[in-house]
Amino acid sequence: MKRLCLDMGTHKFAAMEVDDTGNIVKYAMQKHKFSLLKNGQIENVPMAAKELREFLAENDFDMTLPVVTAVAGKSMIVKTVEGRRRITSDFVQQEDVDDLLAEITEKASLEGYLLSDFDVAKWTLDDMIVENPIGRHGHSLEVTLVMQFFRKDTVLSLIKTLQEAGLKVTSIFSEAVASKEAAVRKELRYFNIALVDAGAGTSDITIFKEGKVCNFASIPMAGQYITEHLAQRFMVPLETAEKMKIKPGLKRSVENIVGKRIQVDQNLILTCIQDAASVLASALAAKILEANNGKAPSAVALVGGAALTPKLDEFLAQALEIPNEMVHVAKLSAKGELSKPAWAVALGLAMLEPRHNVIHAVVEDKLAFFLTNEHPTVNSALLRAGTDVNRMQQRDVSTISIKVGSELQEFAVYEENEIEPYVNGTPASWGTFLTDGDVVRFQLGGRKLKLDLYVIVEGEIRQKLPLSLVDEEGHIVTAPEKEKVYRLFPSTKEELEDLLSRKEHRLVRLRGPSLVQPGSLYKKIDYTFVTVTINGGPSLQVPVDEKETVADLLAFLLDKGLIQSKALFITDGHREIGYSEPIAQFLQIIIVYDKIRG
Repeated sequence: MKRLCLDMGTHKFAAMEVDDTGNIVKYAMQKHKFSLLKNGQIENVPMAAKELREFLAENDFDMTLPVVTAVAGKSMIVKTVEGRRRITSDFVQQEDVDDLLAEITEKASLEGYLLSDFDVAKWTLDDMIVENPIGRHGHSLEVTLVMQFFRKDTVLSLIKTLQEAGLKVTSIFSEAVASKEAAVRKELRYFNIALVDAGAGTSDITIFKEGKVCNFASIPMAGQYITEHLAQRFMVPLETAEKMKIKPGLKRSVENIVGKRIQVDQNLILTCIQDAASVLASALAAKILEANNGKAPSAVALVGGAALTPKLDEFLAQALEIPNEMVHVAKLSAKGELSKPAWAVALGLAMLEPRHNVIHAVVEDKLAFFLTNEHPTVNSALLRAGTDVNRMQQRDVSTISIKVGSELQEFAVYEENEIEPYVNGTPASWGTFLTDGDVVRFQLGGRKLKLDLYVIVEGEIRQKLPLSLVDEEGHIVTAPEKEKVYRLFPSTKEELEDLLSRKEHRLVRLRGPSLVQPGSLYKKIDYTFVTVTINGGPSLQVPVDEKETVADLLAFLLDKGLIQSKALFITDGHREIGYSEPIAQFLQIIIVYDKIRG
């Protein structure tokens, strides 16, 4: 696929145009005219877009091509998560694996971050580690995933900048993954290695094990630190110090910060650079050890502009206490100019297969961007685009009377226009999932009444449960009249428990007030499940508190109408159980009536 691969570094643009066969047909690199990025974040989107557009136009790049780009590693967080699935057939099927991975990725969240990618670290089938579970016999499938999250503001700012420059982004990778593709030979990827991208302002460290990203770290030191060290030592402007750093072997006469010409010895420049490189190497080594659980990696690959700093590789090997040859400036998988470490990210993007993980949706003429793993819906696109539907709704507020317990209370009721979403001209719902290129529009429906009455149930997940209005006959009312009195459903904790039990297909027990008040919080008890069999009937999974006794369990079952108030015989299958024994210690409880036991 033809594509434009773009690396937006702290101080430079690097771009490559790739043809249908994967060959690089054009490339260019240019330093920023202004400071556009700080800590991986684009600080001025309009200015960055303008300068990028000019750079691409000056070098005659095809700006209609789909763009593949990378997010700075300093904006990435790595998180390890686990998931489990019960296998109902004799053998693990492909859909079992797909469903388990989809379930984990859909639930994966980190405040302020977007899920970018994940690697499978380990499959476990019935407590045995397996390489590939598909086709194997087992009942309990577990997986450990290493997930990579990007800072949300960083990703959206990057996409917005490229869009403002007239480009369309289709694929986003992390800089670490791109650099690995260009700089780390395949035979090395299955060892425990560290990839260090030493740029201008920061050095990003990615730890790999068995070919997968397992951790990431960053330090605010890189090539700029060495430049500043030279500037301070010789009291010269930063621009002059940068030239001295790039070509330290030249004896030169330079102008210092007060305008006086001085002669600078090349050996003194090299010594100064090496002093700074030693400090940088020590900081890198400390962070590498921290990210790799206190162990030195098998090897370190250096990329980025600062990778060529004299003696940096030797100092880093000494600090990590590994052989000098195990720390090296990576030779990129290209020839000539493109083999230099500064091209690592752009070259890696050109080598990677595009993954089309960016979704563009139009919401009422506004553009919204998502990563595929966000699973965007009509509702989330509405929020991302910043479209205001409140103006369309024309909301009016009034009150109605609702009986809560024995008291009448006034609650607000809203009358508003119903908003009907359409995706690509077809009627949709607020939860309709979107794909790339979808167009979302809204139409006005009829006027409707809206009640914002709910309770919160906090347990394994947090649920917002809507409350219904019922009339005197117990019928649910959707269009309440102002002069009538209604009550809530559910209106008691018992009714709420029954409602949740039907929804979750198992018994639910709540802690909270017995009377349901709108907005109230109910917490599920900190429970374990005990299997209860009554008179040989179907088994029940009953939640019990660790402090509860057999008597508490019987009271709960009696209250639910599951047992009768008769003399009972209670056993765990091995012995008779007394009423005062802690119930959570038993895996199963068998209850029979005395007359049946006899």
